[in-house]
Amino acid sequence: MRKQGKRVGFVGDRPSKLNHSQDLPFFGTPSYKVLLSWFRTLDLDDWTLFNSHTQSELDLVLNFYQSGGVIVALGKTASKTLTQNNISHLKLPHPSPRNRANNNKERLMSTLLDCKNKIYDITVHGKDLYKRQTQENP
Repeated sequence: MRKQGKRVGFVGDRPSKLNHSQDLPFFGTPSYKVLLSWFRTLDLDDWTLFNSHTQSELDLVLNFYQSGGVIVALGKTASKTLTQNNISHLKLPHPSPRNRANNNKERLMSTLLDCKNKIYDITVHGKDLYKRQTQENP
């Protein structure tokens, strides 16, 4: 499979106290290092990071989605916020090294590859498939 040409926005919950930049969520945190390795696995050309803790952040996410970007929630809290705001999205676990769900490397790799395939399918088949997949995977 060739590199994903679709813009993908990853949405977290709120900034970490370790965040080095107000303008770039996760930057400088242990989670950022995890995300960078995930982006290599997902084979992405273009990705953006968001938080979802304020309405202005959610407006940015919605604009990104409406302009053709694919949205991926990072963790249950971000996913819940996106769902409450009617923003269709795929889901990954939160990238925190403290997240025990990430300890099972085989399951994590399977989850990442599944997300990669869904992003590719959305890129090829469009938003209708995207909505169908997000409904099938609550």
